[in-house]
Amino acid sequence: FVRMAEKAKGIKNLIQTFLETLPYLVNVAALLSIFIFIYAVVGVALFTNVQKQETITEKMSFGNFGSSVVLLLRISTGEGWSGAMRDCQISEPECGIDSETGLSDCGSVWAAPLYYVTFMLLCIMLLHATQRLETTTALCTVNLF
Repeated sequence: FVRMAEKAKGIKNLIQTFLETLPYLVNVAALLSIFIFIYAVVGVALFTNVQKQETITEKMSFGNFGSSVVLLLRISTGEGWSGAMRDCQISEPECGIDSETGLSDCGSVWAAPLYYVTFMLLCIMLLHATQRLETTTALCTVNLF
């Protein structure tokens, strides 16, 4: 593979560009991981007992840290974030006090939009930063072949 890369200038430029941008991509991934960690902890604190509905289910909920991370990864792609937000805005009379635990399974009408919209804005900003990085990389590797 290395010999082939030495002979093909375009592939060599492509590999070199990838290696040069790798630290930037790692930084973006680390930043996204930090945001997801923070939002997962806050989501568990705010929406642990929210009633399971259409988007917030047993597997995709804020019931524990792991499922919260999975839900946030799904939401970061733009898939179903508005449905999850609506599920977390549930209020009385659709919800109430759980008879087994004695805890409320209602969401928060004001916290859910704030939570979801700020998370989506951060994801969009990171996506934009990644696209700018790709554009800069594309300008550096115009003559691939």
